[in-house]
Amino acid sequence: MTRAFPRSGGEDIEIGTVASPTVEFGTPGDSSFTYTHQELSYIRYGNLVWFFLSIKFDTNAYTTASGLLQCSVLPFAAATPANFDLGFTASGFFSKLTSAATIMFSPYVLPGSSALRFATVNSAGTRTIVTTAKVPASVTDYVISACGIYRKA
Repeated sequence: MTRAFPRSGGEDIEIGTVASPTVEFGTPGDSSFTYTHQELSYIRYGNLVWFFLSIKFDTNAYTTASGLLQCSVLPFAAATPANFDLGFTASGFFSKLTSAATIMFSPYVLPGSSALRFATVNSAGTRTIVTTAKVPASVTDYVISACGIYRKA
């Protein structure tokens, strides 16, 4: 659902939701996810986009999936570096990550992309992309919550 609010002499405002956001691995293989909650809402003001993502899911007993975990649901592609002066700012929560050293969960989007990707940061400040190694098979009730702002292309 999307509602647009055109403004004379100013930037348009758009408020919307994305139906059924999902997660996937870079190489899906035999992975599948069962969702118990899926929500992505956003507000666009001109070329700035604020978003809130909330997903709860279970993983199957996959054996051939690999690669990074991503959520291809942002309503607009992010701006490229040439006009990326605001960049991307986000915060998030990911339950049951398999690293005790993780102190921060960080969603991010690459310029030109509409896929939300995820990283963790440990106490030494080392950033690690969330992959199948951190999302084991046959686990229930993973929760990802993320919110952020970015400049759309």
